[in-house]
Amino acid sequence: MIYEIGQFLGRVGAMPAITGALRDYFGRKDGGGRLFGVFTSEIGELNKIYSLRGFPDMDSFQAERERIVAARDPFGVGKHLVYYNLAAHQKFSFLPDIETFFEGGAASVVKLGPLYEIRTYQFQPGGLAIWQDALRDRIAARHKLSPMLGAFYTLDGRPGFTHFWPYPSFENRSDIRRKAVASGGWPPVGVEVAIEHMTSTIALPTDFSPLQ
Repeated sequence: MIYEIGQFLGRVGAMPAITGALRDYFGRKDGGGRLFGVFTSEIGELNKIYSLRGFPDMDSFQAERERIVAARDPFGVGKHLVYYNLAAHQKFSFLPDIETFFEGGAASVVKLGPLYEIRTYQFQPGGLAIWQDALRDRIAARHKLSPMLGAFYTLDGRPGFTHFWPYPSFENRSDIRRKAVASGGWPPVGVEVAIEHMTSTIALPTDFSPLQ
């Protein structure tokens, strides 16, 4: 499966219009793929929306990308957008597909949050291999404290990866992160040499997001 991570930056005051337009766009399913989540930023870059969608293969992802690029106003809300970016990602092979959270694909809504931390790391040359090995070794112990929704590395553009962490509250996130650091197992030791830049966003699911 190819995972599309979308980013939509809106103009000030335009978030209701943009979320409404994206509700319609994803609801029509014009471009195929399966919608997993749509999240609005609360802490981090403001007026920003993230989406997470899965496509069965690169051909179907590319067909939707070409359709969007060719459209004059693909989401019906162009005047309210500063920019959008839809990027192809692949999950790390040792992590489960997002569909496994949806009861074998049957459930339409899964409640893991309602707070999601979206962390993006951009790598120095060769950094992906370092993080992949570290993540493989450490993720089982980290999951004992709280689950990771998924980690996805970029297939084009600047090397990096984005991981999604659901939490029931901000207080719970802070407590879990303290325990993870105190355990000595997270973040993985030595990976800092692989990272060029890091960003973190605290986001909440929209009311039409399958991941809640």
